[in-house]
Amino acid sequence: MSRMLWWFSPNTPEGACPRCHGMGLTIAKEIIDAHDGHISVFSEAGKGAKFMVEIPSF
Repeated sequence: MSRMLWWFSPNTPEGACPRCHGMGLTIAKEIIDAHDGHISVFSEAGKGAKFMVEIPSF
C-alpha cells in the first residue's frame, strides 16, 4: 500500500502504467492526513481493490 501513495514523479519509468497519471491516491492521502484521518486498502488479485477512508469527527 505504501508504494501506491508515493508522490508522482516525472522519473516514473515510461509504460509503467499507460493509463495512469499517478497522482490521485497521493492527493487523497494528503487530504486525509491533513484531517488526521487514515486510508486502508483491501485487494484481491483479479477482483480489484476497496479503499476505506476514516476521518475523525470533532
